[in-house]
Amino acid sequence: MVWTAIELIMVIVLPTLVFSSLYVFITCRYIYRHAFGAKWWMAFLLLSFAGIIFAVSAAFVWGYNPTDSLRVEGFPIPIAIFKLEGTQWTDFVSSMPIQIFTLFANIFACVALALVPLTIASRVASRRKRQP
Repeated sequence: MVWTAIELIMVIVLPTLVFSSLYVFITCRYIYRHAFGAKWWMAFLLLSFAGIIFAVSAAFVWGYNPTDSLRVEGFPIPIAIFKLEGTQWTDFVSSMPIQIFTLFANIFACVALALVPLTIASRVASRRKRQP
């Protein structure tokens, strides 16, 4: 089953974009509110940059074949899908605005995943600060 562009946006892309951007915002706010030092902000920026680099390379460089007749470009959310029909590859590529929207969802998802260790470490450090 190949989803239409609107179905893909409503079911996968939009929730991924909303939840991952909220996670990045909440992590940033948590570090700010608990007055963590410059090392924490440097770690936040480095991990965010690593997530961006990973997302862009996953979107444009990497592809995978779930089956012999199907090629998917883009990770974690596909940007383009190619299906082998006979000897010809048929592309199922969304319009440019939808591709850009999907790319942003991929970027925020990868940044959110990259920030998970920082979030855990900041929660542990915050609890240690509170304990006498």
